[in-house]
Amino acid sequence: MNNFKQYLATFDSLMDPFTILWRDNFMSDSEFKTFNRGELKYPVDVFTEDNKLNFEIAAIGIDDKDLDISVEGNKLRVKYQKEETEEKEERGIIHKGIARRSFDYSWKIDTSKYNLDDIAVHLDKGLLAIAIPLAAQAIPKKLTINAKA
Repeated sequence: MNNFKQYLATFDSLMDPFTILWRDNFMSDSEFKTFNRGELKYPVDVFTEDNKLNFEIAAIGIDDKDLDISVEGNKLRVKYQKEETEEKEERGIIHKGIARRSFDYSWKIDTSKYNLDDIAVHLDKGLLAIAIPLAAQAIPKKLTINAKA
């Protein structure tokens, strides 16, 4: 496989960036890792809806007082530091699928598009929801057509 990668590298200068990105994304030994192929410690959804940028993070068993949510410049940061406790030897577990680990996420937010001064944060039933509204200048405006006089 190493010879094949060297062979492909000779043609990189002839390929457009999208082709290189596509190739690297589908080669299993590529150094390029997309967001969804990275190892997330907690499930995270990021989506736009109702003129807002929304983040939903699974936070099962986490108290709101244990979460540190901050905005530093144009960076949104969500952090949870699990208290160090002695782990009991867990016997009889058939499946262990609930993550009970610390996490520290951060995202750069386009401040020309989103208003970081008006963020709504809710923790309900183990789901941390963060909503960042569009900035006033970024909200789509409907234009009307004037009739000819």
